[in-house]
Amino acid sequence: MPTPPPVACPDLTKRQKQIVALVSRGHSNREIGAALAVSEHTIRSTLYKLSKRTGARDRAHLVTLAAASDQIDITDAQPATSRKRGTTRA
Repeated sequence: MPTPPPVACPDLTKRQKQIVALVSRGHSNREIGAALAVSEHTIRSTLYKLSKRTGARDRAHLVTLAAASDQIDITDAQPATSRKRGTTRA
């Protein structure tokens, strides 16, 4: 089966670029919301709409599409600090 052609990522707003850049660094929706002073729901909703608009299958695919279209720069992306699953933050 032939490989489908790459999908062009439509222009993202400044806020959408910020969100996708933070996703590329491994941040959770909650962490992104806190960093941008919006609710986790807003982040989840934005990512859902972006995935529908771009055809992205998951977060990693969305980051790949945005980076391939020069929407975000991931060359200097630093991963989020690691944390144990199941722990809560104060």
